[in-house]
Amino acid sequence: MSSEHAILPISVNDWSAFKGIELHDWQKKYVPAPDELIRQKVFERRPEQQFLLYGIHYQQHLVGGFSLSVTENNELWLGAIQIDKAYQSKGLASYVFAKVIEYLCSDPKFTGLSLDVHCNNLAALEFYQRQGLRICGMLERNGEQIWLMNNKREHWL
Repeated sequence: MSSEHAILPISVNDWSAFKGIELHDWQKKYVPAPDELIRQKVFERRPEQQFLLYGIHYQQHLVGGFSLSVTENNELWLGAIQIDKAYQSKGLASYVFAKVIEYLCSDPKFTGLSLDVHCNNLAALEFYQRQGLRICGMLERNGEQIWLMNNKREHWL
């Protein structure tokens, strides 16, 4: 990927730009609002689980974000990838996923990658399957069915 792309931790100075990310209406039901992610980062920290919030930068502008945490089984948990609707279809989600996999493979303590995706979010489901994730279960959250997806670190080595 070119130097047009960057992933950087979101700081307090980025919150205003992060809150300004606009999604398509149909996407809003699938990811938490930026305010919700900031609240989780600041107020719901648990010592046993690291919760990192990253910004997706394109041409030096914050255009999206995602969360990354480590589970009790030392899996990376990828959450809430969201990219401003004006910057979608530029390969940013693929860039994020590639960088997360690079990070996963760089440290042998990580056992794999997991995430969840709403069953109705077929675009995300197909994207994650193309990246090598497999459906490993299903749960219900707020009356909606959610696919659990994962794969082991060795898959990407």
